[in-house]
Amino acid sequence: MFRKFIGVAALIAATIMMTACTSAGAPARSTTVPATSPSAEASSAGNSQLRPPVFVEPDKLAGQTISVRQDSAVVITSESTGDELGKWTGSTEDATVAVFSPGGTRDGASFNPGFDAKKVGTTKATLTDPAGKSVSFTIQVQPANS
Repeated sequence: MFRKFIGVAALIAATIMMTACTSAGAPARSTTVPATSPSAEASSAGNSQLRPPVFVEPDKLAGQTISVRQDSAVVITSESTGDELGKWTGSTEDATVAVFSPGGTRDGASFNPGFDAKKVGTTKATLTDPAGKSVSFTIQVQPANS
């Protein structure tokens, strides 16, 4: 009985780990998630909420205002893969509201570039792709509980 339990637990753990990771060569998905989508439990205490990110395509950013919840992120989707993800650059006028988070490959996983929402407010942002093309837009950070 104990062996069967261990085997089932190992199978469940392996399934969870495999669905949570992407391979370094997999292309980034182009999915848009509204800032109002439901939250997921983030801590074992159950009192903290993990806010879903907002996914945006870089060619649709120019002049736009992107709304995101505090303690969440704006994730840039692109056809970039692997090391090319780390060649994107970005900045914000007010780093207390939002900050650029570089993409890249770490420990065999690929991460898209984006902007982390720090506190409620509005800031201008600039994003530059690996070819040097820049786009300017606005990030509006809303309260986490709104």
